[in-house]
Amino acid sequence: MRFIDPGGMGPNDVIINGTKENQQKAFEQLQKSVGSQLSLSMNDKGKVSYSQNSTGPLNEGASKLTQAIDDHSVVANINSTDNLVSSVTGSLLQGEFQGNTLDVISGVATAQQEMNVNVLERADNVKGTPGENVLHETIEAYGGAKINQRDNIGIVPAAMIGIPNNVYNEAHQNSPGGQAADQVQYDKNPPKPGQRVYNPSTQGSLKTQGIIIQTFPQKM
Repeated sequence: MRFIDPGGMGPNDVIINGTKENQQKAFEQLQKSVGSQLSLSMNDKGKVSYSQNSTGPLNEGASKLTQAIDDHSVVANINSTDNLVSSVTGSLLQGEFQGNTLDVISGVATAQQEMNVNVLERADNVKGTPGENVLHETIEAYGGAKINQRDNIGIVPAAMIGIPNNVYNEAHQNSPGGQAADQVQYDKNPPKPGQRVYNPSTQGSLKTQGIIIQTFPQKM
């Protein structure tokens, strides 16, 4: 997604990337996350805008989403997919913080995020939190870019298991919701200590509250 003002006059657009099917799933989940507080729309090019349905205060999630949309100094690119593994790190894909960069001249920070919309939806169904995981990934990408601006870092790497990433940690903690899966179960050929890249010989599943939301090496 790329974020602009709801009137469409900002320098960046809100665009949900991915196949038509995954675009639509991501959009529908994002709408569910803000409930009746915001009405989102998406045109045939994937551009998203919002309108507020009341003059009352927004909840945390809706408020942070409007902040991200109205902030033209950040571009948050979110790739909506149904891939088993991340295209960047090779890790099993739920939602992945893939870092961001800061243009020192313009001050614009550009973030990258990737998410398996099916896995996130299954986790939300188990937890009873419609759309929360897609909202989490969106706000996490935006929040990481804002930290880059604040601290003038320049290049923030993708989050990888076992490697400290303070920007990711802060952005993750300040985003609604949390991890989609709370358990990784290895049934065969568990990865070696420190291994981060998905190994096709490994067999197992991702679980949320004991419910399987993804199997590997095959997708659900």
